[in-house]
Amino acid sequence: MNFININQVYRMVAVRIEDQEEPLFFYNKHSEEIERADEICDKLHMDIKDFIPSDYDYIPLCFIKEHIILRKYIESTNDKKIQSAFNNVEDKQLFAEFHRFFHSSPQYSFLLNDYSKFCYNFCKNLLINWCKENGLQYKNR
Repeated sequence: MNFININQVYRMVAVRIEDQEEPLFFYNKHSEEIERADEICDKLHMDIKDFIPSDYDYIPLCFIKEHIILRKYIESTNDKKIQSAFNNVEDKQLFAEFHRFFHSSPQYSFLLNDYSKFCYNFCKNLLINWCKENGLQYKNR
């Protein structure tokens, strides 16, 4: 049995596409590989809206919209100035505004690295829980 390599797969978890409601990636139980939804459907000669993962032994990879991670990070800073700067920003604009704020505020620019670590750990933990829920072996190195 192959192991899910958390450090290779975690980047597939955060999705920047706001209207994305379905997973973009799936775990193939037979090949034990992560595959893109569009590639699976091409291989099966079907439209993506007709694809039912369980019919073909696929498990949807967990995913989360990046604006949710950004909001959780902003909340975790416990900094009222940072939090108030994003209170009225729409989810669709949050990623751009977040980067604009930190690049234009030298006193906060170090937080971009902090966010990268936060995002990595958040996605990694989400993926580890997904592996456990689906009985999949994983390595976290």
